[in-house]
Amino acid sequence: MENKKNKIKFVCVSDTHSLTDDLVVPDGDVLLHTGDFTCGEGDIGQVENFSKWLSTLPHKVKIVIAGNHELTFDVDTFAGAYFETLRKKLTREECLKAKAALKNCIYLENSSVEVYGYKIYGSPYTPYYWGSAFNAKPQQIKEIWEKIPTDTDIL
Repeated sequence: MENKKNKIKFVCVSDTHSLTDDLVVPDGDVLLHTGDFTCGEGDIGQVENFSKWLSTLPHKVKIVIAGNHELTFDVDTFAGAYFETLRKKLTREECLKAKAALKNCIYLENSSVEVYGYKIYGSPYTPYYWGSAFNAKPQQIKEIWEKIPTDTDIL
């Protein structure tokens, strides 16, 4: 019989799209939210609500990676862009403020963290799809993915 004390339970969710009020998430040691925690453009209010929700969860470690809906997190691409649901253009400072509103977690953007002896790497980039956040063309995505450390345990 294995010793359960030496096990780490990872819980992975994604695509919650600001619909966390009644969401039931299994208990575990580490929560991985792998993108699309907002809907629309990822305005600061949605980020703040998501952060508050994260603070209610029992997981000792919470790791978040942006998805294609977190346009405000893709600052270099979308700062200065017109956001239809907000009915305005967001400045670079407003995008950075939205990104800074993400709290109660470890945010990974082409970066790693070691948790319980596991090296976890997170990147929000995906192959180009309709001009969403963190989209990259084939050569760009190849270059991004080639930078993933070879000693990564969880990607």
